Amino acid sequence: ADPIVQGLTPDAITVTPERLDADTGSIGACDCSGASGCLASDGGRAPDYVLLSIDGGYPFRVQIPFQTQQTIQLLPHVRVPFGGQ
Repeated sequence: ADPIVQGLTPDAITVTPERLDADTGSIGACDCSGASGCLASDGGRAPDYVLLSIDGGYPFRVQIPFQTQQTIQLLPHVRVPFGGQ
């Protein structure tokens, strides 16, 4: 199919499982191995969040009327609660 966003490929998108550290209140990447990890098949528990980001950013041409067009590097990321198993 034709891409919705030109130049953006699926391999540029990173999906990272994350877990909330109850002691510090910080969110960090899950280790996906062993019983302490995020894989239920290894005895771990599901992640608390999933972070989606674009590696290295995405060039975007800003179009403002009567201004010189410039390209900026967007560094989008979104963190969503994980509701699966």
